[in-house]
Amino acid sequence: MANKRPRILIVGPRGLFGCEGGIEKFTDSFVPRTLKHADIDVLTIIPPDCALPEGLRVIKVPRSKKFKTDKAMYLLYALSRHATQKYDHVFIFGTNFAVLVPFLRMMFWRRAKVHLRSGSVDHVLLKWGPVVRKLLAVTEGFCRYADTVIAVAPSIKTHLATLGIKAHLIRNGVDKPENGPPKAERRPNTLVAVGRVTVQKNYKVLIGAAQILGARSPEITIIGGADLSDEAQALKAMIRPQDRITFTGALKREEVFANLLTHALYINCSIHEGMSNAVLEAVQQGIPVILSDIDANRDLALDGRFYFDPENPQVLADKILEALADPAAFTVPPETFDDWDTAIERMLKLTGVIA
Repeated sequence: MANKRPRILIVGPRGLFGCEGGIEKFTDSFVPRTLKHADIDVLTIIPPDCALPEGLRVIKVPRSKKFKTDKAMYLLYALSRHATQKYDHVFIFGTNFAVLVPFLRMMFWRRAKVHLRSGSVDHVLLKWGPVVRKLLAVTEGFCRYADTVIAVAPSIKTHLATLGIKAHLIRNGVDKPENGPPKAERRPNTLVAVGRVTVQKNYKVLIGAAQILGARSPEITIIGGADLSDEAQALKAMIRPQDRITFTGALKREEVFANLLTHALYINCSIHEGMSNAVLEAVQQGIPVILSDIDANRDLALDGRFYFDPENPQVLADKILEALADPAAFTVPPETFDDWDTAIERMLKLTGVIA
């Protein structure tokens, strides 16, 4: 008799197949490759608008009508699914859901292995009040009860080690193009940034650099939906009529990839990241990149010329001119990083989904 396919529950992504966000990008890479070996149920808030491949089931979590966060409903649905369904593995993407781990483990009669993947350290963000930051820090500590903990970057692995939590390092990957490198038609003197419009993405330094450059500034496109704060309105209030800066809002991933092929330079100016999928997608599309000098971007181990001080718009203005003048020096070969096939196969072997 053939071995029965393992059954997996995934907790963490807001949506599937093109939704904005780092966890969502990873899930979109993880699910199709894992379906070759297992059946998968995914909890989501935004249901996909496409046909689902065989072996994949989506469980929609209703949005909260009272709160600005849907995490409470998400947690309740995760516990309910685990209590009433037989899973061999539960994958939790993001430490904000780590509070689930001890509750899942206490349901010993289910005997599912619980694996947690940490992509960022959110409780350091000042956008949260002190009480919320403390709760997030406490929640992160529940990682220690997981069967497997995976960190996506060396700095995150080091952080978890300071808490006495052993984590395995498996970085994010890049997609392997089936027909060779994508064809680019880059418009000169253009710059693109990709990521939700949040305080930690630090777009204010990019606006400041553009205003320092004045007429020499490239045409700037910022791709990303706004969060629930007032950051988007604050940034738009900074922009003058003569500034060539456009906010597109959230775009589908195919549209983001197209923008990465038509712009001349990509920038990540964040003051906080995990291991940015957006940066890796830029590398994958062959666009020159410049990055804020923070631990998460230094984890990419690029040469020092790629980095700039994210608190200094003058330094950024100079870096933009330098990169536009010598794009080849700021282009990273995609082969520098593992592809998604390699990264996810390592994860599936580590967690015991495949031998």
